[in-house]
Amino acid sequence: MEATSAPIFKNPLENVVAYIPTETSIYLGSPSLASLLNGGIIASHDFFGLKSYKNSFGRQNMTRIHRSADAGKSWRKLSDIKDLFWSSLFMHRGALYLLGCSAHYGNIFIRRSDDGARTWTGPLDEYSGLLFLGGKGYDPPNYHCAPVPVLDCQGRLWRAFEDNVTASWPDGFRALVISALANSDLLKASSLENDQQSFI
Repeated sequence: MEATSAPIFKNPLENVVAYIPTETSIYLGSPSLASLLNGGIIASHDFFGLKSYKNSFGRQNMTRIHRSADAGKSWRKLSDIKDLFWSSLFMHRGALYLLGCSAHYGNIFIRRSDDGARTWTGPLDEYSGLLFLGGKGYDPPNYHCAPVPVLDCQGRLWRAFEDNVTASWPDGFRALVISALANSDLLKASSLENDQQSFI
């Protein structure tokens, strides 16, 4: 039988990335992880709950970034990013990306970091990370997702999203997939061909 290495931690709660007491009415969700080329680990999560951070439409919209330099034994907070929710971390061609929504129902945003998650690009327009524009308030499209993986397959990157056209739970959801050529500028909306936003 082949020998296997022992797990780093015996208790899964031994080294906690982030914690907020329940009495605050703020909760942590949408966890995502990525390994950097230098061996560091980046973790992200967003905030939800009655007293969580919200935008002008009352939508939750804040993500926090943490980094570990010792294989997850300790973590330090790097930054808070407004207008980012339900996001996936992924490495692609030496850069770190966050792909998700601007809020609980919102735009589809992508951000890039070239310095190990210390700083991030801002999705100001269709040339800098605004991939699909959501509606105002609860006007469709109401983009929605979870921190699902980004798949690199046959020269394209793929990620699942949803559009809740009624903005009510649980009816109104339509599943879709967006994709871009793997060698394209992922911050440009033009990299996502029109026929690649496919509803299922």
